[in-house]
Amino acid sequence: MTDYFKSSECMEVVVSRMIAMDGCTLRLFIESEDLRNMFKKSGFELPKSPNTIAKIVLTQAKELKEWTKNKILQLKQAGHRFSITLDEWTSLRNKRYMNINLHSTAFGGFNYKNLGMVKITGSMSALAALIILRDHLAKFNVSLDDDIVSATTDGASVMVKMGRYIKGHHQVCLAHGIQLAVIDTLYKTRKEPETENETVAPFQAPPSHPQDDSDSESDDNDNDDQAEANLSGNVEFETPAVPANPELYKEIISKVRRLVKSIRKSPLKADALRDYVLQEHKKDIQLQLDCRTRWSSMSDMIGVFLKLKNSVLKALIDWKSEISFSEDEIQTLSEIHNSLNVVRLAVLSICRRDATLHTADTTLKFLLKKLDEQNSALSFKLAMNLRSRIKQRRLLLAGVLHYLHDWEDFSTQDDDDTHTFPKPNGIDIADTITNLLQQLKYKPKDTDTIPVILSERSVLSSSSSSDAEVVVHELTLQEQLDKELEKCKKTPKNRSDFDLSGFIKVEQAMYESGGQRGVYLTEAYRYLMCVLPTSVESERAFSSAGYFCTKIRSTLSDEMLDALLFLRAHYQEQRSLKK
Repeated sequence: MTDYFKSSECMEVVVSRMIAMDGCTLRLFIESEDLRNMFKKSGFELPKSPNTIAKIVLTQAKELKEWTKNKILQLKQAGHRFSITLDEWTSLRNKRYMNINLHSTAFGGFNYKNLGMVKITGSMSALAALIILRDHLAKFNVSLDDDIVSATTDGASVMVKMGRYIKGHHQVCLAHGIQLAVIDTLYKTRKEPETENETVAPFQAPPSHPQDDSDSESDDNDNDDQAEANLSGNVEFETPAVPANPELYKEIISKVRRLVKSIRKSPLKADALRDYVLQEHKKDIQLQLDCRTRWSSMSDMIGVFLKLKNSVLKALIDWKSEISFSEDEIQTLSEIHNSLNVVRLAVLSICRRDATLHTADTTLKFLLKKLDEQNSALSFKLAMNLRSRIKQRRLLLAGVLHYLHDWEDFSTQDDDDTHTFPKPNGIDIADTITNLLQQLKYKPKDTDTIPVILSERSVLSSSSSSDAEVVVHELTLQEQLDKELEKCKKTPKNRSDFDLSGFIKVEQAMYESGGQRGVYLTEAYRYLMCVLPTSVESERAFSSAGYFCTKIRSTLSDEMLDALLFLRAHYQEQRSLKK
């Protein structure tokens, strides 16, 4: 009967989606009789070899990559440009890869395309990373020099140095900057900058590779500190006299961790605490243990503890436990929770797929405002460290995008924190837009939309126009007609003769006078809207790669890992669009 009904999807699509999305192994399609029978009832005959299943996955990935190439080529022909996010990842087998993502609002859906994983062989210096990036983009018909507005990476030394070689802009991830600010506040006790080989407790980063004088290959928090020292130069930030003590925070947080662990190890304590919780909250709520390398989980742990503090304190008295919490310690935990809660909300906002430099600026200003309003020792120190990290990583492009997005809001907004969020002036804006359009080789399609600029030569030539009128009167009608016809034979001047900076300044004047954005300002706005404030998309890709490269499936080939990651990103987008 199934022969009379056409299946909506072919077997190859179903198999590759089950492997990429559901984590099915290749041998599952060979050894599972139930699965093979289900496919057979659907009119499909599954291959009997895992190698054939692998070929199906690789073929599907190859076809989708060709479709992606054509899509990118169409967008380029329509005048669109892109930004990229990239990062480095090490698998369980100690093999290193680089993930590259291409971003543009013209893609629709998730507004990006995952370009897969590239195997890194040997030591990766900044120049080697640049070559890998350039070659991989070329496979998708993308030029790093002419098609990329900006590259967003983390603050590792090798990435920062590579960013200097890129012709476009380089945005250092703001989410990583917030992570470092939290570490500076809660864990670092010394004022002098740490070296690359120092570690920050209790954040247990994976052991780094040996360092050399060329480029650092480690991607931990200390490496970010060293790289940002180069980013910021010799900028000194005034340290307010705030009685915030990281050692005190560590001690109190460790006490909460010891309490949670002791309850987890003792069913009797867990039952006793559960009785108090049920009496107070009418439902079972359990204490949570945080992950030492995830400060957001620390906020959850402290939040649940504060919610159950009355029940916990009663249980501690019954147990005659050595662990106790004073009112000051409870207040300190409340301050930590309130501050980290606002920070987590801000991180989730700037890590959205539709985030831009302008929305990131708005989010960070909101974050600093809320921390200042908390008026606690911790919030003041956290806000100070955040301002330091933001200033190191924020690009002038954020202010230019704000200007292009809403001139009235840009001009009327009175920012007190101009040290952290400096406003570009008109000259800086014009220069930035000019350099951006020249780098991307933008040329308007319609000459009628180009504004007319009176240059000095045109003003000087106007003085001799009266003399020309006398000559015209002396010509015969035939000669005057011939002169007009000669104008039709003249070839138009090359656009390179136009003063691009002058055109942009004229459009600025019209825009600031209440008019619409002109051709050049509109194109610059479209380009800047695709710049990402964070490199979190690569972190999502690494999470997917870790989903495939488990201890059991650690022998996947580089080609298969690249194909699975590419397919997973594609099918995730398709599933989201169906919803």
